[in-house]
Amino acid sequence: MKLMNSFFLVFTFLICSLAQAQEIKKEFKVNAGGQLDVDSDAGGSISITGWEKSSISVEISHDYNVNEIDFNFKETANGLVITSRRNGNRNYHNGNLKFVIKVPSKLDLELKTSGGTLNISKVAGDLDGRTSGGSINLNELSGDINCKTSGGNISLKSVDGEGDLSTSGGNINIFGLKGEFDFSTSGGNISISDAEFNGDARTSGGNIKVTGTKGKMDLATSGGNISMSKSEIEGDVRTSGGNISISSAPNGGSFVTSGGNISISKAGKFIVVKTSGGNISVKELDGGVEAKTSGGNINIIMTGDPKVGDRNAELASSGGSITLLVPEGMDMDIDIELEITRRANKNYKIISDFPITKNNDGGTGERTITGVGKTGSGKNKIKLRTVNGDIYLKKA
Repeated sequence: MKLMNSFFLVFTFLICSLAQAQEIKKEFKVNAGGQLDVDSDAGGSISITGWEKSSISVEISHDYNVNEIDFNFKETANGLVITSRRNGNRNYHNGNLKFVIKVPSKLDLELKTSGGTLNISKVAGDLDGRTSGGSINLNELSGDINCKTSGGNISLKSVDGEGDLSTSGGNINIFGLKGEFDFSTSGGNISISDAEFNGDARTSGGNIKVTGTKGKMDLATSGGNISMSKSEIEGDVRTSGGNISISSAPNGGSFVTSGGNISISKAGKFIVVKTSGGNISVKELDGGVEAKTSGGNINIIMTGDPKVGDRNAELASSGGSITLLVPEGMDMDIDIELEITRRANKNYKIISDFPITKNNDGGTGERTITGVGKTGSGKNKIKLRTVNGDIYLKKA
């Protein structure tokens, strides 16, 4: 019995020894401006940091058994290639594989892992990163950057350059970005702050929040809200299922939602605002507007010098009131139409602070009331349309 117990203890010790933590440490000479390739078929996280040495330091840790995984290091004329491959049956534990690598601060990177996080910081050079099941974290980078993950978040901080980044199942967080970039996620939110770049940001299932950002970009979500504050964005803003809230759009733009309200605090030049199911509010507009809603109210206040710029306004609602306030002294060609249907629950009216000629203003029942007029040269076309709602044209 004692002999069997002793044999069992020795056997257990041998098995545990085979599976205990393994470490590999290597260092390779490489010139700045070269390239590092890491292709980990065995998965694992890859962490890379730039340093001021002309060498690549590699530390690998894992708890695979010694016969379960192979590593290969190949020095090339241009740099270093590292590969990892698992042997035999792939249905065992994940091995807690980690690559911790230090590289010259100027180096191109091509990284691929079948299941882990990518962490890259303080490197200038082109980056191509792919992971099938982890997050991507980028910090203090510059260059042509293209990264993709099938199941994690993407985070960028103090990145300068251009590129394309996408995730199939996570959030995207951007801080201090400069350059030209496109971002997309199929299942998460997008947050952009203190950035200055041109490009697109798109999500199929989340919200988009932009703060303190400048640039030409299109923002789009198929299932969430879009909010923008302390930013100067020129481009299209579109959601198929949420609200749009904009604090400032001095360069104008297009703002469209298929199912929510649109609120803009301050805008300039020319804006297009459309919703299929909500209200539209613009508190300060120094410019022109096209605004349409299929089921809500429209409230717009024009500001600024009425003699400067184009101030055409075309407002239409299929079921709500319209209120347009304009600066006194603005030259207008006024064209107003109010349709009252048999389903109307009150006697809707056209109310104007400016002289207009009305037709069908009196009476009851189903009818169309019109109002036309002209102030000054009539330079700015003012066209207001609604069904079963009051129309107000007032002095701001």
